[in-house]
Amino acid sequence: MAAQEPDDRRRSDYGGLAQVFANLKLWSRVWQDALKEWDVLTSPIVEQWKAEAAAQANLREARKIVMLAGRAKLGEPPARKVADLDAVTDLNALEQMVVRLFTVDTWDELLKV
Repeated sequence: MAAQEPDDRRRSDYGGLAQVFANLKLWSRVWQDALKEWDVLTSPIVEQWKAEAAAQANLREARKIVMLAGRAKLGEPPARKVADLDAVTDLNALEQMVVRLFTVDTWDELLKV
């Protein structure tokens, strides 16, 4: 039925959703073969998922850099400071922390937003 959808964008969204559900079952290979002719790569919803996953990966990497550099300069952080760092969801704030590492002496100073 989805293959009969005349709107390319909507058909791509259907294909993206089908791939998500296909991966939940043992027959995902059959689904992948059936969907290989579909233009799922240009699906707006799939592109949104990719962008969100990339943003989350960037946040994880930035937190990792702050933690590694912070440990090197400030020592092991208290558990509360680790939780505070994990709660930061603004990439710019994390980048500013990396720069502040050159001028701060405590985890409190580093994590001050």
